[in-house]
Amino acid sequence: MNDDPREGNTAREATDAKEHPHQASQHDSPCSTSTIAVTMTSTAATTADTTVSESAKPALQQHDHAIPDMEDTLARALLSYCADGPDPIMHNLVLASMKGKMEGPAAILDCLRREYSCKTPGTGRYAQRLQHAFMEYLTEVEPSHIDTGRRSFTTRMDRWLVRYAQIPDLRDEDLHAWITAGGKYWILTPEHPHWPKLLNDLHLRAYVPVPLCLWGQGQSSTLALCQQPVAIVGSRELDDYGRQVTQAIACAVGNAGHVVISGVAIGADACAHHAAISCRSGTSRKRRPDDADSSGMTVAVFAGGLDHMGPARNLELFEAILSSGGTLLSELSPDTIPAAPRFLFRNRIIAALAGSVVVTQARVRSGALNTAHWADMLCREVYAVPGMITTPNNAGCNALIRDHKAESILKPEEVANLVPHRHEPMRRSSKKRAGTTSLPIGGLFPQQATSTPVADNHTGNGSETGSTDTTFTPLQHSLLSIIRTASSNRPLRVETLLTMFNRRHTEGNLYGNTSSPPQTPPTIEQVLTALGTLEIAGFIAYDNRGLLKTVTPGNRQSP
Repeated sequence: MNDDPREGNTAREATDAKEHPHQASQHDSPCSTSTIAVTMTSTAATTADTTVSESAKPALQQHDHAIPDMEDTLARALLSYCADGPDPIMHNLVLASMKGKMEGPAAILDCLRREYSCKTPGTGRYAQRLQHAFMEYLTEVEPSHIDTGRRSFTTRMDRWLVRYAQIPDLRDEDLHAWITAGGKYWILTPEHPHWPKLLNDLHLRAYVPVPLCLWGQGQSSTLALCQQPVAIVGSRELDDYGRQVTQAIACAVGNAGHVVISGVAIGADACAHHAAISCRSGTSRKRRPDDADSSGMTVAVFAGGLDHMGPARNLELFEAILSSGGTLLSELSPDTIPAAPRFLFRNRIIAALAGSVVVTQARVRSGALNTAHWADMLCREVYAVPGMITTPNNAGCNALIRDHKAESILKPEEVANLVPHRHEPMRRSSKKRAGTTSLPIGGLFPQQATSTPVADNHTGNGSETGSTDTTFTPLQHSLLSIIRTASSNRPLRVETLLTMFNRRHTEGNLYGNTSSPPQTPPTIEQVLTALGTLEIAGFIAYDNRGLLKTVTPGNRQSP
């Protein structure tokens, strides 16, 4: 026998087919690692013989948008089913396939299918082929983890095969209907235009698996309407104070056109969803037919599959979310039961989908604090509402503020700092609007300094008494503007400043009405140098905790 896992072995396949005729019926002849793609493409071409469920087609076509390859979508969904939750081994194996180690996710699924048909599943040459691709990729990206990765791969392979055994023996086309519950849910993959790009930060910043795909119900476009959604989370045991602040913050965020993200649990989550929906139903803004207004839209992220949405008391809320244009979302296949550990994994999705996370009320041991932890890892802005120190429901938020893990919200007006700019309606058409122009990079980050009046108060009026006509670069002026806006009521962490700076740069709002951001943002050294210049000039200062604050004219010292 040829030991190379990349080579074929017709005799072994024939033996496996005799031992497992049910599983091998679809593969009577040897085929390449792209069997799924070939089979499904040829079947789609022969429309007279197709048995695809008509109800499943809209789910996989994902609302008639330009979609990624349907074979890739099915492969990712079935691999996600086999992984049964966030799986770093499967995640890296898919990355390896995308880097050319295999022929994409469909090739991984084909190997699992063939390995399951072997005499001793888990030790055959198709498992070796997958392990070879995984180890080759791991050697390139994390060579120090090779030994651990090899041991983990063997364990995970056994688990994948156990899950694969539960996939019904259907034609590949009919698996589309099975994995979407007869077309009840749609599936998004990272190649789809509605895929929320913020999710990719899970791998880039937190080094945890990105979902292979997402199951959803409702409007998938809602996930792409808002560049900076706001997650609002809190305790299940919400008291009147917590309910009041949750409603106020959710309404402020919704009225500003931002999508509200939460976990649809009882308490703060449900309160945030309800408040966002009420803002949408009560909005008075006129909409044009081509508007995709995100005002008051909300996304609910579940810890289990969408066939097990709960709690039951929120069923009317689920319907309200759908009827208001919102989205019900899960990274798990529809039949997955929401076991307790899955709620913590779900929290990483809530944090990643959002640009800012607000904890309105939470105990010391609360899932909301876990979401805040994920947000901190992902460099999201984290805010918390303080409360009475004698009330256990407020202890978690107070601890976040004490430990400098979150900025405090001391009064309802401060919510405006979360969403300083109301959303303009985003168009469904991807065509560029007439009259818009792109400024050259040099126009945004000129090397020479410009004379910019810098105001001494928060009105932004440089002509007030005591103002100094100081020579600042646009970078320094932008940083000062962010600090004055965000630290008007409290000092600011440098990490939070950098996060806000990056957000404005991504949105193109770094310099007011600039229509497009530069391709290359300033380096961290340039930003820190600019902050040092502002400190020397006496416009900002650090307190004894290392937090940034602006300096009032009366307290400013000449450099």
